[in-house]
Amino acid sequence: MLNTQTQTHTQTRPLTIAIQESALERLELCRLLAAATVNREYEDLLIHQPRAALEQGYQGEHFLLTREEQDLICSIHADSLAELAQILVRTIGARDVPRNHYPARSEQYLIR
Repeated sequence: MLNTQTQTHTQTRPLTIAIQESALERLELCRLLAAATVNREYEDLLIHQPRAALEQGYQGEHFLLTREEQDLICSIHADSLAELAQILVRTIGARDVPRNHYPARSEQYLIR
């Protein structure tokens, strides 16, 4: 029989993995926004010609974005980097971590 501490660790571990995967998936979007933040020309390119900005990359660096993320960025017609970031956060933040990544009961441990 497992003790309570072992059971809790076993139940919360899949949730931790799901959160880490989600954070890693967003890292490239953060890198993209950071590049636009530090370089006005790249910011203008990202806002006015997003496809070109994604294809060009920034200072030799390319962003490893999914096709869905690229399409989302290109579909946003923002007037500023702040607006672009807000729309990305609202759109991507509205997506839940898939429930099959962790047991349904693990949600109770997230509240602690």
